[in-house]
Amino acid sequence: GVCITQAVNEGAPLVYGSMPTVFDMQTTIGSYAAPEFHLAIAAASEMADYYGLPFFGTASCSDAKTVDPQAMAEVTMELFSTSLSKANIVHDIGVMDHCNSVSPAMAVLANEVINQMKNYCKGVEVNEETLALDVIQDVGFGGHYLQHTHTFSNFKEIWYPELFGRKMENPDESEIMTNVVKKIENILENHTIPELDSDILEKLAKWEEKYK
Repeated sequence: GVCITQAVNEGAPLVYGSMPTVFDMQTTIGSYAAPEFHLAIAAASEMADYYGLPFFGTASCSDAKTVDPQAMAEVTMELFSTSLSKANIVHDIGVMDHCNSVSPAMAVLANEVINQMKNYCKGVEVNEETLALDVIQDVGFGGHYLQHTHTFSNFKEIWYPELFGRKMENPDESEIMTNVVKKIENILENHTIPELDSDILEKLAKWEEKYK
């Protein structure tokens, strides 16, 4: 694809993508959730990085036909793999049934996992503030940190789920899907598509005119 694009219009900007899935010999489907699929995409992203090309990867694909434990396991596996790869753009949020259907519920759940991954990929910052050795000395042996000013200044920095439950008592198995439905309804009723800045639109128009 890269060679054909440049042969037709040399210098045209492009994004390299690769979907090297495996063929399941038992079911005759091309799996979008196989570990080999994720590994091959990660390898392709390394190739794209080597050649200086932006890479188009996948995220949140599942071979499951419904939003179930299989779907969540496969989606999480793919999102984790993609977040650690060198992909610049991802697609397929909420895609299921080996790319034959799309689920709004799966897309919303995937977004929850994506927010987790974004927090994970921040890494560990080591400095005087995060080590807080002075706080440890201040609290001392046998003390606690719940009422310390350092705790009040930082406890909101951790990731808190919007959909997933963390209740200690009276857990409700249906709570998560209830939250998902409410989230979908809120998006459908209130979401507005953000407009691109005029300078970005102007640049896009120039690129379109140059390479069409």
